Amino acid sequence: TLATGCPPLVPTSLATSPEGWALVKKVGNVSIYSRQLEDRKLWLASAVTLPYHPAIVAAGVRAVLDEWVEDSDALVASIRTLYRAPVATPVTVEESKCCHEQVLHVTMRRQSLLDKLVSRGSPRDAVVRSAWSTTNGVHACALRSADHPDAPLLPNVKRTEVAADVYVRADPDEPACSCVMCVVDAGSAGSLLQFHINSMVTWLQRTQELAGNIERVISSVSQEVPDG
Repeated sequence: TLATGCPPLVPTSLATSPEGWALVKKVGNVSIYSRQLEDRKLWLASAVTLPYHPAIVAAGVRAVLDEWVEDSDALVASIRTLYRAPVATPVTVEESKCCHEQVLHVTMRRQSLLDKLVSRGSPRDAVVRSAWSTTNGVHACALRSADHPDAPLLPNVKRTEVAADVYVRADPDEPACSCVMCVVDAGSAGSLLQFHINSMVTWLQRTQELAGNIERVISSVSQEVPDG
């Protein structure tokens, strides 16, 4: 089980390998796949050979959510943090049952006719709990729909269910690098992604960018700390 205590969407072996998935789009080191698993459609977004430690890349994933740039994405308009665990585990942790936790309020935009048809004309939002665990150096995040008093249901706004798992680990082909895989259940939120494949590419590219920023900050701090 993941940090939330819920089972993963798919077995780890399926989530961490593109084998059996159909390639939908590839941009540089980022690939988007889909597959049918029993009665469910799933998306897999992956980025390989990221030149950073898995802990740094996992921190980059969290930074994408923490530092969401409004009006930068065709699907997600804004992300607001409703709750953050009072004590965060250091970035470099290797073993933890629940090392980072947040509850986020996500508002979505509708720009195309297809979006409006999927949401039946209503604006959409979601409340998502993000919880990370780390086992044997593999960083795993479960994102699941949640409730929070600061984000009540609103009239004429459709509350979207979200289910996604993120895995960050050492790249098996490039041991000095990392890879990140994100599995999304094509339920309410996942069905919108079929119109926004480029958003998944952008999210992973942004993860790489912020991981680089975090790496530079850590390096500069370590250089400033005197020996002894």
